[in-house]
Amino acid sequence: MESEEAKEKNSKAIKRVPKRRKRASTIDDIGPDLLLRIFGCLDPLDLVRTSAVTKSWYSIIQRSSLWRDAYYKQRHSLTNHFKQGFLPEMPPKDWVRQLVSQQHRAALVHGSVQVHCWKGHSIGVNCCRMQMGSILTGVGDQTARIWCSKSFHCLEEYSTPSKAALVDLDFDESKIVGLVGGDICIWKRHGSSHMLRPRGGPIQHAHCLCYADPEAAIGCRDGTIRIFDMYSNQCSRIFRQHGGAVTCLSIVDEQLLISGTSLGCLSVSDAASGQKIASLRQSTAVTGISCLWVNQGSSQVFSGTTSGHAYSWDLRMYRPLWETRVSPSVIYSMHSQAIDSSTLVLGGIDGVLRIIDANNGQILSSYVATAKMANISDGMIAKCTAKKVSSPLDKIPKSLRRPITCVAIGLNKVVTVHNDKNIMLWTFQRKNVC
Repeated sequence: MESEEAKEKNSKAIKRVPKRRKRASTIDDIGPDLLLRIFGCLDPLDLVRTSAVTKSWYSIIQRSSLWRDAYYKQRHSLTNHFKQGFLPEMPPKDWVRQLVSQQHRAALVHGSVQVHCWKGHSIGVNCCRMQMGSILTGVGDQTARIWCSKSFHCLEEYSTPSKAALVDLDFDESKIVGLVGGDICIWKRHGSSHMLRPRGGPIQHAHCLCYADPEAAIGCRDGTIRIFDMYSNQCSRIFRQHGGAVTCLSIVDEQLLISGTSLGCLSVSDAASGQKIASLRQSTAVTGISCLWVNQGSSQVFSGTTSGHAYSWDLRMYRPLWETRVSPSVIYSMHSQAIDSSTLVLGGIDGVLRIIDANNGQILSSYVATAKMANISDGMIAKCTAKKVSSPLDKIPKSLRRPITCVAIGLNKVVTVHNDKNIMLWTFQRKNVC
């Protein structure tokens, strides 16, 4: 039988009510209004990072005008626009796109430039591509390599299944498509590879390649363009577009086929039938088309020539927009970033990296490296700065301006190759100008 003392203890234990623990306070307790004031003090890059912290912060930032305000502050014209009542209504993602585009252009034109150079191949290569922070290099040897643009390490390596050298190549998230001699080779990333062999043997004198799933197009020296189905291994169509060699190709929205020729003309054709829609000709002295680039975001096509001229045409009206001579010699390559349709990067035989305004052809800035990048050992990363070109080219040593055979642009970065073993990555850092 329990004692009276034990009964009393049990009774007290039953009656004892546990104390409620105080909930730990969080930053969300300060309320959305104060959070907005804090977020408004952040620069755009920190704002992007902050919006990814929690769902509630993302929601607060997206529902506010922070992106719009950041865009106008970046342009240093917030007050003027507010006075004029110029406040277009756009979704937050469009404000972010405008902001990133503006920062990208500012970095290319006004930023400081760091140049990293490393040995990428055993012999000279003259083609590079860039997507999502990855760099593809090749052409000239029998190997294609993918590099990390941050660590400069080789991530993937692909060899041609034949002894023929790479002629042209491109890639996406799942595959690499290369022109190997007169055949098309498709490497599945982290997988197998296979060759597309045309009936009757390899294509003779194939010059260039482009593709848009499920088809690939090859430009040839005899003026023909051959269209292949990359999955059925068949040549589905052959178009004769030019009297001279096809030097460059582009497929636009899977509907238009644009090709350049050594005779100095751009041809716009229907990609399905091959019917010619328009011929875009130079108004000045006719020189060979050495490269082209299509800015699908603004319906513009650009071309570079062997005489150093750059041209722009409107793809909707098929009329010229501007023409200018940007280099004293051949332009080998041009490229622009998908998110920024206002700037175009050019490289050519004079070794100067040029940034031009895509709207009028004006040269915005020109750069050369400040140190020689030669005799780099395997695994070594050479580093220097780049300077803007202000003096005549003949006063700049040729060792500092090796011919640029190809350019590819990413966000605030440009990769170049120079028909040697090395790869150069130019990183543009935006300066905060108040």
